[in-house]
Amino acid sequence: MAHGLEGVGLNPLDPLTWERVGRDLLAPALAGVTLAVMEIGVIDVLRFALVGNWGGFVFGG
Repeated sequence: MAHGLEGVGLNPLDPLTWERVGRDLLAPALAGVTLAVMEIGVIDVLRFALVGNWGGFVFGG
């Protein structure tokens, strides 16, 4: 039975192993962590530009 994925080395009927799970999740996990760190950095730079120090916002007294 052909699934159309034979030429790219993917077989949806392969048994699920920890090696396959790790290999399949490595790129998305790395991309997610990288994006999160970049977002935190951008927010920090914008906050520094607005406030003028790394202390953040002071509300009230």
